[in-house]
Amino acid sequence: MAIQDKQVLNTVLRTKASDALLDLLNGLRIRGAVAGKSGLVLYDRSVQAPKEVLVMVWNSYLTLPQLISRIVLRDPKHFSTDKAAGNSKRLIYQAREHNFLGNSKCSIRIIFAKGTLPALLSKCKTVRRNRLPVLPLAIILLLELKAWAKRYDNHEGGIKAEARILKDCVEAILNPIRAWCLQGFSTALPSFPNAPQQLELFETYLTESKEKWDSEKLAKIREHLIPQASSASN
Repeated sequence: MAIQDKQVLNTVLRTKASDALLDLLNGLRIRGAVAGKSGLVLYDRSVQAPKEVLVMVWNSYLTLPQLISRIVLRDPKHFSTDKAAGNSKRLIYQAREHNFLGNSKCSIRIIFAKGTLPALLSKCKTVRRNRLPVLPLAIILLLELKAWAKRYDNHEGGIKAEARILKDCVEAILNPIRAWCLQGFSTALPSFPNAPQQLELFETYLTESKEKWDSEKLAKIREHLIPQASSASN
């Protein structure tokens, strides 16, 4: 019998898709980890599970089209390209052998780490949640902050949705049970030199848009993005 609860279905699909893809990447000797909101959910289950899985890859000797082709060739039973949408850079995962998943499909987007991120991620200790490798929570937050600021500066759509994900990241990393995640900022910050300005922009946006938000939470994040500010206040 197929799973009826959409949230549970998305969670199971996302986990199985991530596990299958990362196993293939490991076989290709390419490093990758779950990123974005799909990574955030692995830290905080209270966040609504997205149907799409986002995986960040680094140290790949293949281009993105080559990597996607290799994945489909290695496991055509579960993976295909999103031909219906005319998108050859997006994977579709389907596990027909599991009756409880019905005909449900999961979209997977692979992105390549750029700039100084590959070197940073190669140095970072692998974090595993539910047995899956996932980006450090501090890096997920910084990437979401960067993505939101880019959308805002370019007057693109989806700003409100991105802001919601960013707020979920802040809530998750400030939860006392994840205090250890805050240590990731010190290692990651050299790769995100504009993060303090982006956080300031985000604070301004929340104020101007009259979004309900606890300003003290952003102040705590600011202390980690600008360490000298924390020491100056003590």
